[in-house]
Amino acid sequence: MHDRPIEAEIQESLAHLRGEAGDDLRERAVSAMTAVQPARPQRRWVAIVAAAVVVAAGLGFVPIPRGRTKGVLGRAMAAAERARTVHFHRWIDGGTNREVVDQIWMAEDGFLRSESYEDGRLANVKLFAQAWWTDYRPGTEAKPGSAYVFYNPCLRHPLPMPTRDQFLREVEIMRYVADQRKLPAPEIRMQERRETSLWGGEIVVVEVEVVQQSGETRPLGLNYQPADIKAFRAEIDPRTNELFSERQYKVSNGARTLVYEATYDWNVEIPEGLRRLDLPARTVVTREDQWSSRVEQVLATDRVSDWQVTLHAVDVDRNGKLALGLSRVLSPEAKPRVFNSATPIEVEIAGDGGERYRRDAGTACYGAPNASYEVWMFRPEDPSRTPRTLTLTVYPYNQGLYEGQSVTWRDVPLPPRQEIEDVQELWKPR
Repeated sequence: MHDRPIEAEIQESLAHLRGEAGDDLRERAVSAMTAVQPARPQRRWVAIVAAAVVVAAGLGFVPIPRGRTKGVLGRAMAAAERARTVHFHRWIDGGTNREVVDQIWMAEDGFLRSESYEDGRLANVKLFAQAWWTDYRPGTEAKPGSAYVFYNPCLRHPLPMPTRDQFLREVEIMRYVADQRKLPAPEIRMQERRETSLWGGEIVVVEVEVVQQSGETRPLGLNYQPADIKAFRAEIDPRTNELFSERQYKVSNGARTLVYEATYDWNVEIPEGLRRLDLPARTVVTREDQWSSRVEQVLATDRVSDWQVTLHAVDVDRNGKLALGLSRVLSPEAKPRVFNSATPIEVEIAGDGGERYRRDAGTACYGAPNASYEVWMFRPEDPSRTPRTLTLTVYPYNQGLYEGQSVTWRDVPLPPRQEIEDVQELWKPR
């Protein structure tokens, strides 16, 4: 590290802040669901001017400061007191001559809005806010649009922000997926170095090449054959580990094709209009909140090594089947190594009279990599016997680093048999 004037430090700290929200952003907040966007994300004007230099230097997109903007220092200090935010453009080669462009706003407080455009026309809007997930698809003159409004308790836990750790986690997931599918492990080559960007600041460049050992169609729905290469390039802020940009290429028979590109603006001001979704009058809305009855109460909770495990609900149906509502949340201190959030919670059950239960059916509510909320039905081995209390031994994530971690609750009382229609609703096909 070298000494620099304080003015330079301040300028660099402000280099990634947006100015006032432009007219186009305000207009999108009001009419995002009917607007038509360009087929490719617009780049910053300085990057366009410097495109020839960028290509010649082989650097791809690099962040360049916007210069002085009225009130930027005040906004910078205010942003430091608020949750971190990011706005990013994401372009995806959708295959079959189809392009997909996403504009995404995220905040550390759990807010996320995604607008997806296919061939320049709005195709989908997703809004995550306070455990509610709204998924809107525009209609046509002949057919009204539709919206699915779903209570998802996993959204209480914010999705990971696009940082260096998250980028490398995606690489690790490829190893995990190959192992789970019993496929040959991909050959992964990675280089990391520091470079000087066009505006004079230092960036970290991480380049990863994944050599396919078997054919597959992941990621991005593209077909990969053995010996094809997925090449990733991320440009990262060395001070914060935040991503500046990310690209993915498919390399097949020596031909290198760009299939994914994302550019990130950090600590943006998210207009209030983007934090809500005003649906057109003709929209057909489906609203589901069955999960709220399963997770709002807490009967027992305990910390076991890396997990916070909670028992939310215990019910017995008319036939003596047991319904348990459970959740697990990875502790902030634990090293996040969960690659398959769909791994179910395991439960061993014993009644006070020696009664035994076997898992019958279940469903889970996912959405965050380190948390899940689950409801499981258990069938008694002898339906004629109903214990007064249960002993529950819960394994939150009985795999890998967390195998064997468990918590035991004793003398858990059973309620009377009754109809549990809200649980049955969770089993309905969506």
